[in-house]
Amino acid sequence: MKKMLSIVVLLLTANLSVGQESKMVSVVTTEEYKSLDETEKRLADYVNGAVASLKALKLNKSTNYAKYEASISISLNSKDKLSNNIAVGESDGPPVANAQSCTICGVGSARNCFKRIRTVLANGQPLVITVIETNGGDCYQITWN
Repeated sequence: MKKMLSIVVLLLTANLSVGQESKMVSVVTTEEYKSLDETEKRLADYVNGAVASLKALKLNKSTNYAKYEASISISLNSKDKLSNNIAVGESDGPPVANAQSCTICGVGSARNCFKRIRTVLANGQPLVITVIETNGGDCYQITWN
């Protein structure tokens, strides 16, 4: 019985350590999220999905995840069926020279970034936002044009 119990404990410990490695964290705190308007919450959800997609690549140790980026196509127009998605692929190179960008790194930085993007989205045009990991996964550069 003790041998069986120790096997169960070992399996649980192994599962918990694997689960900790794949823990996904939001780019905004719960309090920050509550203070966002609907468009900013939507941006936070999409960026969280993009970040989670990039982090998921790390789970496959054979993948060189550093060369990947996530692209978010977003539109506030509900009839725009080709927008509102996230795609992950290899980076095509540096961002366009006239692209706007911000870095999400720490409390408050995401909200400021989302406000800038919301201003651009307010004109009704769809927007493509690129998310790349920086600083060893602690920060994310958000670029749009």
